[in-house]
Amino acid sequence: MKKILACVCVLALVAAFIPTAFAAEGTFGALTWALDDKGTLTISGEGGMPSVGRDQPWNGAGDVKKAVIESGVTSIAADAFYECDTLEAVTLADTVKSIGGYAFFGCTALKKIDFGSGLELMGGHAFRGCSALQKAELPEGFYSIGSHAFYQCSSLAAVTLPSTLRALAAFDFAECYALKSVKVPEGVPAIPEYCFYDCTSLAKAELPGSLTGIASSAFRSCSSLRSVDIPEGVTSLGMHAFYQCASLEKVTLPSTLTTLGGFCFAECASLRSIAVPEGVTVIPQYCFDSCSSLTRAGLPKSLKTVEPFAFRGCSVLSTADLPEGLETVDHHAFMGCVVLETAELPTTLTKLGDYAFYGCEKLRRISVPGSAGAVGPFTFYGCYNAREIELGEGVTSIGENAFRSCYNVSEVSLPVSLQTIAESAFHGCDSVGRVNYPGTPEQFAAVTISNDNVAIGSAGRYKLGDADLNGEITAEEAADLAATLGIV
Repeated sequence: MKKILACVCVLALVAAFIPTAFAAEGTFGALTWALDDKGTLTISGEGGMPSVGRDQPWNGAGDVKKAVIESGVTSIAADAFYECDTLEAVTLADTVKSIGGYAFFGCTALKKIDFGSGLELMGGHAFRGCSALQKAELPEGFYSIGSHAFYQCSSLAAVTLPSTLRALAAFDFAECYALKSVKVPEGVPAIPEYCFYDCTSLAKAELPGSLTGIASSAFRSCSSLRSVDIPEGVTSLGMHAFYQCASLEKVTLPSTLTTLGGFCFAECASLRSIAVPEGVTVIPQYCFDSCSSLTRAGLPKSLKTVEPFAFRGCSVLSTADLPEGLETVDHHAFMGCVVLETAELPTTLTKLGDYAFYGCEKLRRISVPGSAGAVGPFTFYGCYNAREIELGEGVTSIGENAFRSCYNVSEVSLPVSLQTIAESAFHGCDSVGRVNYPGTPEQFAAVTISNDNVAIGSAGRYKLGDADLNGEITAEEAADLAATLGIV
């Protein structure tokens, strides 16, 4: 028995010094590859990996669980490990300078990669869909990254971007749901489109002073992001840049900013205030739509246009300081701002869109400058708290339902320039007790007043010029006037 045990020990000792048996091996280009029976693929030699598409020589030789790229190898070819769904770990030698596009695309089991110290560039989609990858530390010296590089790496919680990085690309970290923070290094000029889209755990983003722009949807749906300081030097924010960042409470916009994109901060339900800097001329469509916590919006003197739906549904916005110089408040711009009390329209206004202040229940006074030319349909519908309506000289028409359901309006001032009042424009304005009109009864009679505007014809007190009817008239005289004017 002792002899048998001794023989076994000798055999074991000898086996320990026998080189590992490879399940398969071969050459491709100037390199060699070997796959052992434990699933470790070793690639060695001098030079770059030849580009052979997705038909790699080790395909079919067995499951590759680990890839070791040895010193001397300078590149990983495009598609080299495309959809290698058994690969769990990769080690790159310091001699590896580049990783080709789609090199590790769809490696769903890949948890760990050591990039080495020599990596300089990475092609597009290189690690796209590596859903188990948890960390990516790119070395100093790395400078170029292709689009979609880490797209849909849903477990990626930490990424290190080196100071040598020159630029980011579109969709690079989009749908990296576990990514908690990112520091973009100095020298990067822009955050490209969809770069951090739907990074739902991203709570902190440090942006460099070299930045000049943030492109469309760059941080869209980053629902954990609470604050962002956009550095001086940034001139533009693209469409949907921070759309649906539901936890975003604070944004600092730089004085260099000149352009906001549509939907830029739409549905940022936690955003409390915003100060738009001088130089911005347009608040674009849906820019702050449904910012339901926004209490204050500071608007610049340079502002010329508020586009459709810009502040729609800002349900706690109490004041909108519209500057002189503003020319357009477009349709639905402030619709549903239910606590908005003050919105003085400037004398420079030339366009007031339909539904612009629809449902602004707390608006206390409605004054439209003559330069606007018209009040469109439903513009002030449901402004329940308004007590006075004043239309400036130059307004020629009032659209249907324009002031409908303004229940508490007691006084209406109409200009001589007025030509038409459309159907139901003053429907439900049952508290109107006085109508002011600086022209004569004959001029008032020439105004076309459509059906369902009883409030204008039964106000009880009228002031039509200085001499005619001696200024104010009684309810009986008003009834006679209404009959004369044909108002029913």
